[in-house]
Amino acid sequence: MKKLLSLVLCALMIFSAFTFCSAADEWTTAEISFKDSLKTFERNPGRGQANTMDSKHWVTAEDAGTTYMPTAADFDEMGIYTPLYNLGAFSSGNDYTEDTSATDGNGKDRVGGVNKDIDADTLASIEECCKIAEAKGVKLIVRFAYDHDGYCGCEPDDVAWIKRHINQLTAVLNKYEGTVLAVEAGMIGPWGEMHTTQYEERKLSNQILESWENGLSDSIYILVRKMSYILNYCSMMAPKFMKSLPLTPDSEGYRFSMYNDGYLGDEGDYGTFDRPGSTETQRLYRENAIKFLKDNASRAPYGGELGYATLDHLKADKSPIYTDGFVKELYDTHLNYLRNINKSSPLINGELATLKLGENHNFEGMPDISEYYGQSLQKFMTDHMGYRFVLRSAEVSSAVKAGDIVKLRGSVENTGFGNILGEYKTQIIVADSTGKVVAVTDAYLDPYDWKSATVSDYAITLTVPADYDGKYNVYLRISGADYEHRSGSA
Repeated sequence: MKKLLSLVLCALMIFSAFTFCSAADEWTTAEISFKDSLKTFERNPGRGQANTMDSKHWVTAEDAGTTYMPTAADFDEMGIYTPLYNLGAFSSGNDYTEDTSATDGNGKDRVGGVNKDIDADTLASIEECCKIAEAKGVKLIVRFAYDHDGYCGCEPDDVAWIKRHINQLTAVLNKYEGTVLAVEAGMIGPWGEMHTTQYEERKLSNQILESWENGLSDSIYILVRKMSYILNYCSMMAPKFMKSLPLTPDSEGYRFSMYNDGYLGDEGDYGTFDRPGSTETQRLYRENAIKFLKDNASRAPYGGELGYATLDHLKADKSPIYTDGFVKELYDTHLNYLRNINKSSPLINGELATLKLGENHNFEGMPDISEYYGQSLQKFMTDHMGYRFVLRSAEVSSAVKAGDIVKLRGSVENTGFGNILGEYKTQIIVADSTGKVVAVTDAYLDPYDWKSATVSDYAITLTVPADYDGKYNVYLRISGADYEHRSGSA
């Protein structure tokens, strides 16, 4: 008697499962729903809410032996982490002051320290952070700065020391290509947000960015706070820069994207973009910056933090969240991560939790997100930052004998704002009816081709071992690490 194999296809955290038993046709269509589950997958690497490392948020070195050493438990919650390191202990500080820079409304210069190399403890903490992230399959977007209290004048008084520190940092980060997606190239200004600092001056900021670009491996992207840094680095005024888009691999600025720490606070995101009415020269209007990000952020992260704005200011300052074109912007910029999308503050979260996704947000080329109509913009954004794969069709060979070939085909829609970033692998997991894994093999699928707002076909061919008999479940797993002995999520 022939041994028949009945299969179930399911990509962990991505596809839905189905079972077939018919032998009437060459192909059998899965009897499942091809709709979005509306589930939030916080652990998916490369998408969703990012998290800072440990409850301290900023890791600070003060004296030898005091730098926080991360643990595996620090990386249990999210798929992207944005560890923040304060390097002020290795800086002399400088005499730059600005009355409006600090959280208390008064500038404070930090002078009297000593410029010195980053110590071994801090470098060990950074490397341990990378090592644990790699082992757990999460991704990193790292920021280093000389201040975390909102004060100016904390950087070294000589740009040569900033460049020296960058060389020390890149030597560690380069060991973890594929895990370290990008560096928020702060280093300068309060909180490392690249404003209110003497190093905003073009000649100095270009030296800092050049050190990052020359020091980092090609696969690690460089994120800046404002478009002006990119235009300065490319030695272009706004009109010429816009004519150069999209950038090519040999263009200055090709490896750059942005971290937007004033995101959605007003129509210019608190200085990230030029506000309408200003003269667009060394910065870009929001609509023009989006044209840059549409290409560059398709391969590099884009995100940051929601701006800290009151409800009255959000409306008066024309936050984009109130416009019908807001959802199109999310897809055009390929938003990947926000550190505070589900925090009780800033107040903008309350508005995002109140405003609903609706047909008024529709645009040409939008993926099928109809299941989310009526959901809050907060949930919609949380679920769609980075990639989100939804199974749209699935067929399988109708009947399979032991020792034969089984074929699976179908289509997947990436309804997320962005694409897969970093290094991943795809595997086929075969389990028997009790859930026991009996085989793991490469899937030979390329999820990098499953681009945002597109539907992509897949085809999988498997050989059924001669000793297989009965019903088996077949899973597609996309992972960022070695999950051979784990049931971890994609």
